[in-house]
Amino acid sequence: MKLSLSTQPAGPVPADPVGEGRPRRVQVQVGVERAVAQAPGPAPLVLAGIVPMDAPWHGELWPQARLGSTRLARQDEAVEHLVFRGREELSALPGLARQWPSRLRDAVSLALLGAVPAVHLVLVRAPALRAPWLLHHPDFVDLADTFLAHTGATSLVFPDAGGPLPGFAHGEQAPGTRVALLRRVLQSWRTRLAERQQLLFLDLPEEAGAAAAPELARLAGADAVLCHWSGPPARLAAQSWRSAAAAVAGHYGALDVTESAEGAVLPLGPGRHGGRSRDLALGFAQPAQPSEAVCRLCLGLALEPDGRRASIVGEPALRRPLGSWSVPALRTVKAVHHVILRTAEAFVFERLAEDRAFAFGLAITDALEPFIRAGLLTGASAHEGPLVEPELVRDPAAPGLAVTVDGRLRPWLHRVRVRVRLRDGGSPLLETAA
Repeated sequence: MKLSLSTQPAGPVPADPVGEGRPRRVQVQVGVERAVAQAPGPAPLVLAGIVPMDAPWHGELWPQARLGSTRLARQDEAVEHLVFRGREELSALPGLARQWPSRLRDAVSLALLGAVPAVHLVLVRAPALRAPWLLHHPDFVDLADTFLAHTGATSLVFPDAGGPLPGFAHGEQAPGTRVALLRRVLQSWRTRLAERQQLLFLDLPEEAGAAAAPELARLAGADAVLCHWSGPPARLAAQSWRSAAAAVAGHYGALDVTESAEGAVLPLGPGRHGGRSRDLALGFAQPAQPSEAVCRLCLGLALEPDGRRASIVGEPALRRPLGSWSVPALRTVKAVHHVILRTAEAFVFERLAEDRAFAFGLAITDALEPFIRAGLLTGASAHEGPLVEPELVRDPAAPGLAVTVDGRLRPWLHRVRVRVRLRDGGSPLLETAA
């Protein structure tokens, strides 16, 4: 509800040449009108990673970028939350150091090359986190989770989730190790991602050949996107060590959740100038590119001939059924779920009565109005709105209010069936069928 006030003289006002401040009658008109819900827009991009225990305190190096910091008394554990807007010198962030080879520094730079206005960075340190790729470790999950949950971000990136880089400490791994590491990361974060508006962007390990397709298919069900590089071997040598996920998320971070990025060309910069091998110079090297079966599961970044730009090819996400959810569709349905939950929170302590159940349903309808008006959320046909059914739950064991929303998400034609339930004094519970 919005309260509007306007003031105007009730009649003609005589001149006041001497400026005596003569009192005037004022008429106050009070009107009540329904507040207009805002359409969903871009939200912050967040990168998260692990820093060594002896790393500098980044909030002290960049006080203007510091948003929050928590230093726990238990075993020197700490979390820092920073925001970068492209004007900072990032050399103090973890980079390709011999004993701590991290993509974090380059990933922040790469994301800021896109149109995203700012990149949030959540840095975790703890004695048990002895490598930058231990993003599935319980200590990292417990420490980072609260910060990530309250950023309001729609896109998350773990630049080091793919494991150690070849040629650095721990770089030589047994076949399948990096894919298995990626699976453990998704298992640790799967439930948390399902409960939030957030979508996790991850990099496909370089070892993921045709044999990795069945292993990657087991990752289905997570609200995540796998990203990979493709292109000529000389260009891949300069760019493929970088986080494709950071470049892609940096572009999505500037888009509305409903917008597609397929075909967009992203700036990358020169990449890394490493030594050219004899096989590469003579043209014998083969492109280190994933198989067709693997590509169907991933969002691709195809390098342009100049090697400084790449275009987005395909937008598949890992939500089930695998291959049917695109990134824009998944971001949109998660935004719908998010709006329903936020609206439901205002009714947690409402009394259990028929009129409050009706008001609950009306509030949900109002909150979904931007999606309905844009033609993104419809009923059985494109010319009607979704079905919104309020309910007073009379179960003596768990009474409460509930609303069921049943509709179609267009133009993807996914069915959206959501039931949000409020138990007396409890937090909203969202039950989703799609």
